[in-house]
Amino acid sequence: LEDTFGNGDVTISLSVGAQTASEAARSFDFEDRTVMLNSGYEMPIMGLGTYSLDHDTCVNSVKTLLQNGGRLIDTAYMYGNEDAVGEGVRQAMEEYGISREEIFVITKIYPSQFDDPEAAIDMALEKLDIGYIDMMLLHHPGNGDVEAYKTMERYVEEGKIRSLGLSNWYVEELTEFLPQITITPALVQNEIHPYYQEQEVVPFIQTT
Repeated sequence: LEDTFGNGDVTISLSVGAQTASEAARSFDFEDRTVMLNSGYEMPIMGLGTYSLDHDTCVNSVKTLLQNGGRLIDTAYMYGNEDAVGEGVRQAMEEYGISREEIFVITKIYPSQFDDPEAAIDMALEKLDIGYIDMMLLHHPGNGDVEAYKTMERYVEEGKIRSLGLSNWYVEELTEFLPQITITPALVQNEIHPYYQEQEVVPFIQTT
């Protein structure tokens, strides 16, 4: 980036179309390694995924990440370690003097929970036990996903969740889903890598 743009500050903004009051501009800060979400909160652009980590490994991994300057942790109901993530966060806050506001925790509810989203969200809040959830995602599309998302929107209004998003949503699913909700997702977390290239979804999101 320095070779291309020089030594000045570099900011990249991605327009995601006409959205809410903040115009949904996402500004990347490469010095702080954060991105400003359309919800008005900053999210670190790198962090720790906790899939398949058992309880003790998860607690220690979260603490090590936070001790060494990392601030983003990603978990989910289906990972079975939300309680361990919360424990690691609480211990790190106490032992290393890190404030809650510095830490960004993402969790997800699964389609099997969509029939009672309030119970799913309350359980996540209880297991994490860190005051609020920085971002909650729907883990996959499924029956009742719109109503589950609308329930998450209500928890945003109550201050229990700060940002909302989707996981494993692609062009077809987004086309059907987005017109039915009020709060534009701040994040779409998808599987994309050299062996699985969903080349249409990124430009679709940027222009929707």
